[in-house]
Amino acid sequence: MKTRPSHATRSRSRNAHPSRRKRKMRAPSTADHRHLPSIGNLVDSLVSSDFKPNWPPDVFGVVGTILSESGAYTRVLDGWPPKSLLTRGVPPGPERVRIWAEWVVQKGAEWRSAAAAAKDAPKEVRTRWEKILSFRDQPVTAARTKRALADALLELSALADQASERAGIPLSTDMESFDQFWLEACVDCLMLNHTLCRDILPSRLRVLPKLHTPRSGLTFRSMTHHLALCPTGDVSPRWNQVVTNIPVTRLNVLVVPYPFDVRPKQFLPNCCDLQEVDGRFGFFAFNPARGSEVEEAVAGLHRKATNLVGKIDMIVLPEGAVTNSQYELIRKRASLRDLPVLIAGVIDGPDKAGCCRKNLCRMQIRDPIANRRVVQGKHHRWHLSRSQLIQYGLGSILDPQRHWWEHIEILPRSVQFVSLNERMTVCVLLCEDLARQDPVAGILRAVGPNLVVALLMDGPQLRSRWSAKYATVLADDPGCSVLSVTSLGMAELCRPHAVPPSRVVGLWKDARSGEPVELTLPKDAHGLVLTLAVEEDKEWTADGRSDSSVSAYPILAGLHPIFL
Repeated sequence: MKTRPSHATRSRSRNAHPSRRKRKMRAPSTADHRHLPSIGNLVDSLVSSDFKPNWPPDVFGVVGTILSESGAYTRVLDGWPPKSLLTRGVPPGPERVRIWAEWVVQKGAEWRSAAAAAKDAPKEVRTRWEKILSFRDQPVTAARTKRALADALLELSALADQASERAGIPLSTDMESFDQFWLEACVDCLMLNHTLCRDILPSRLRVLPKLHTPRSGLTFRSMTHHLALCPTGDVSPRWNQVVTNIPVTRLNVLVVPYPFDVRPKQFLPNCCDLQEVDGRFGFFAFNPARGSEVEEAVAGLHRKATNLVGKIDMIVLPEGAVTNSQYELIRKRASLRDLPVLIAGVIDGPDKAGCCRKNLCRMQIRDPIANRRVVQGKHHRWHLSRSQLIQYGLGSILDPQRHWWEHIEILPRSVQFVSLNERMTVCVLLCEDLARQDPVAGILRAVGPNLVVALLMDGPQLRSRWSAKYATVLADDPGCSVLSVTSLGMAELCRPHAVPPSRVVGLWKDARSGEPVELTLPKDAHGLVLTLAVEEDKEWTADGRSDSSVSAYPILAGLHPIFL
């Protein structure tokens, strides 16, 4: 007969078993820090051992990375600005912040001049850099706990930001307004490597110009007005600076929602099905209409729009609107030779079953010097779900029991920023790239372009649909104005639950005007002209510095239908 073990025996048995023994959490020891990345390791991974803190964007790249990875930028909310001879006797508060901010402007200007003249940085910059290097054996996380280190990092970040004011942004057509630092930042850095850095390789980190500072929340993006930190990833940012004759106070945009008619038979199953996944997945292709109809339509709409509102600054066609050859015909049209900006969604590739095509955005920007051509591929394939197959009426072409993916080539991912003038930097996204914001969202929010144009192959752009949701996110943070555009053909093809066809071909959302605005194409109209007024406003960094009201917000100030 078996006897039960006593209570004491059971207790000893439980305690003796390693898997049942209760383990106590302990605080990291000094030895543990040796296994964490150190300040010195991070600095050495970005710049060479003989690096001198002379070029502001390079210094910003280093200190910004430490602040961002450690989260030490949040120390700006704790007794800021730091105590110094400058603020001796001034209690914490607005007056102390004002004195410190004026000092940053003064020393930033000195650093800018020294950098342009290839001289050593001011003493105030060098002493703070040396302070940071004195902590090189400390882990990066020490930036949160070591107040002297955090203060040096935050002040160098602010000084570099101020020294790089408006770097990479067209200032005016008056060459006297371009100082030597601006010219070197644009010509030697941005034009060659698409970064403002000199010593930090683009493969490790990019620093780009910045247009908006977030007004809500607290992230590292809240710390600067003029510099954007863009860590390395699988998306390469490209900066295109041009000097156009587009007015800084307004922008006339002609939206051509072509094709005006889309039929289910233009969606075709592709022979490259994923049969190894039980036949539940497949690829489809969209065949754009061929011929010169779109060229004539764009030229006619441009002529009538010009007669109605005056000069047109930008023409926008939605995703997949034209083929590559059609785009070339539009681009070379004689009546459009003076058009500053042409943006169009292009399907490029042979019209053959089984062929993988390219879904692109193509932009042409004309300036007094030369024509700039920019190409950006789509980052994500369109997934046609069962509900979409039904609402677009594609069930007779594509089996609703399967998952269908757009058969396009995913090119090396890039995001193109086009700086048209001192108040207008534009970025274009292709459909899913607006919704599936990884991996582009971080770069987009860091730079904060004034205008984001989303080219869609989608249903009507209603306030209740997904595009309004993601446009609102970008309008809230960092403050972009967003224009989404689809074709009339796709808008009318979409009929969920027997709802009558809609002619809402676009949606507008900005940070200042409240709810999104649906852009409805009246009956018999073939285009819309949007007049955008550009308003200036003052933005503030989390450390208390203003941008002197250089932030620009395009808002919708007029909407006119155009009839062929």
